[in-house]
Amino acid sequence: EMTSSLVGSEMCIRDRHKMALLNTVVKNGKSSERAYTCLKMAWLCRGKRELLMQGDYKKEEVTELINEEKELLSNAYDGFEAAFSKEDFPMCGMDQYTMMYLLAELARRIGKNDEAKRYVSKVLVARNAQRRIKDKAFALKEKLQGKAE
Repeated sequence: EMTSSLVGSEMCIRDRHKMALLNTVVKNGKSSERAYTCLKMAWLCRGKRELLMQGDYKKEEVTELINEEKELLSNAYDGFEAAFSKEDFPMCGMDQYTMMYLLAELARRIGKNDEAKRYVSKVLVARNAQRRIKDKAFALKEKLQGKAE
């Protein structure tokens, strides 16, 4: 009976994602699959933190969510980086240039600015990258340069 209530509608979204992550680990799923689940969980942490900060909140709760988000983003970065050289594209619905941009953004968010710059450069010089991704990469390059000053 308890299991059915866990799987039911009362089960929160974060718990569903945690179970999905556990499932990919247990079934020895692709690195990209685990990374994408970590990324979605990080987004949930950020959303919860932003919602919490609109009202009365405890500083410890916000700090905990910031730390959890950063750990999940770091796991997502590591997983996508491992998948980049081992798995075929499209990966999680993204082509290789979109994945490079995502890796650059994740690297920036976890403080790996040199890696972020490296991936941004790869996107910017890629002949086959879509204009939309190049534009995003250029904006990210400017953001990274702003941090260096």
